[in-house]
Amino acid sequence: MYKTKLQSFDRFNSLTFIGLLIYQAIITYYYQDTTITMVSGYFGNAVFKPFIVPLSGIWLFIHLADMIDKKFKNDKLLSYIGQHTWDIMLHHMFIIRLVNLSFFSLNKYGLLVDSLSQFEINRFVGDIYYRYGLPQTYIIFVLAASLLPLVPKYTADLLKKRKQARNKITVTKAS
Repeated sequence: MYKTKLQSFDRFNSLTFIGLLIYQAIITYYYQDTTITMVSGYFGNAVFKPFIVPLSGIWLFIHLADMIDKKFKNDKLLSYIGQHTWDIMLHHMFIIRLVNLSFFSLNKYGLLVDSLSQFEINRFVGDIYYRYGLPQTYIIFVLAASLLPLVPKYTADLLKKRKQARNKITVTKAS
């Protein structure tokens, strides 16, 4: 709906972007202790939050993507990531579990430093959002969850190109 109906009215400028950032910060601060449960429909005192925050967040990221697009238009890696966001979204939680499992394995065999040696098995098993380690290790999760899902897609694309090239050679020889 945005692209077909609203995009022509949306004029990007720095003031809009900064306003959206400030708005998101205020909402986050004001409702930081509010629990929202979409399954049960419990919103506490934040009846409009489940509607306003996602819409403003989407609008913010549309502008952010527009800024990135203008600055890095010819960047091949960012272009590849942008064209394959579905693969990233589909596999990122699985990759995070694999990174957790890797940390668990390293911990089990005593290969981690002491500050990382407190793997919480109950949280790992029961909480899909569990991240092992110190906050300094979160970059590992972000990079792995963003880039590793692209490896199977890139491999599949490469194999498809090779097969097409092989078929093209076979057809050319037969002619």
